[in-house]
Amino acid sequence: MRLNTLVCTLAFLCLVSLPSCASAQQEQPQFALWQQVHINPDKAAEYEQVRADRNAGMAEANVAFGRKVFAWDGGIYTLEIPLSNMADLDRMRTQEAAMSAGDSTLAREVIHHIDTSIQQRRPELSFTPNTPRVPEAEIGFYRGITFNLKFGTANEASEIFQQIRALYEANNVENEFAVFSKVTGSGPDFSVFFPARDAVDFYTQNPLIFERLGPSLRPLVTQLNSLSHQTDSFNSTRREDLDYQPPN
Repeated sequence: MRLNTLVCTLAFLCLVSLPSCASAQQEQPQFALWQQVHINPDKAAEYEQVRADRNAGMAEANVAFGRKVFAWDGGIYTLEIPLSNMADLDRMRTQEAAMSAGDSTLAREVIHHIDTSIQQRRPELSFTPNTPRVPEAEIGFYRGITFNLKFGTANEASEIFQQIRALYEANNVENEFAVFSKVTGSGPDFSVFFPARDAVDFYTQNPLIFERLGPSLRPLVTQLNSLSHQTDSFNSTRREDLDYQPPN
């Protein structure tokens, strides 16, 4: 039922903004399906076996939709599935229905629940310098911040993100950040990710940025936090070993 709702919502979005959806198909996927898998305590190894078995089943069924996997704090594995348009959700569901059944008993023992949402990257709110300090191929860690906004504050939050982006740009900051907003589903309204090589790299660099931008940055962060009824921060590690790459 939840996936049907996501399909209908994405269809509506493409209908009301057809030019942007069409251009996104020509360039890169505009949307992503996030599956945030909350596992039971001390079940990481078992979940990773479930994930490996699932990947093998998808390969056998020739599922054409890849997954990138990130391990978040708190026993959460987030799967990111790029989507070009609404029809992709239907195609993915049809392909997965043809898979052979896995070990459902083990999965129930390991997985507590799964939050599902459609997310949209917001390049107009994000910042990518001409030459990022950390090349994409070297990124292995993200510091994430999520915002559950108070009712009616999304536009105001977007304006603050734009001001933060302008501040980074004006000061020629070499560190990038990416902003995502929820289109539909469960989870936070905005998510921000700061990439680094690893945790040590992030926690070494972050104080330097605040030292450099602090007088201008802190008031914007305070304003943004005031719009959120719940703000969470976490570490996220890239888990390429758990990714699913479709067969060629």
